[in-house]
Amino acid sequence: MEAETGEKGIDFFLAAGTYSLLNSNLLESGILDKCHKAGVRVIIGGPYSSGILALGADPAHGGPVFYNYLPAPEEILEKTRRIEEVCKKFSVPLMAAALQFPLGHPAVESVIPGSKTPEEAITNQQMMDVQIP
Repeated sequence: MEAETGEKGIDFFLAAGTYSLLNSNLLESGILDKCHKAGVRVIIGGPYSSGILALGADPAHGGPVFYNYLPAPEEILEKTRRIEEVCKKFSVPLMAAALQFPLGHPAVESVIPGSKTPEEAITNQQMMDVQIP
């Protein structure tokens, strides 16, 4: 993408928390399509939406789940439960669906899930290897 001055524009940018199974702002605003058309690659951060798409709406630990770094509101819990039902129907782990979803758009080059431990990094790799119908 070249500016009128002949200078090269941006090649890529990182968008965190704005394109996931629970948030389609980048798609709805047209930004992803504009980036694709202009050859700008997008890196998506936060595909687990602060943890709810890693743990589910009703995690086994019984504690609160978070969305956008706050306790998830009921609307998000319900939406997550509906997504979980679809995943269950196709025997796909919620984490795999959440991690792979952003890569379905041609502008998205990479996804940064983040991990706190080596075990989480291994799990992220395993979720990328899941075949999703």
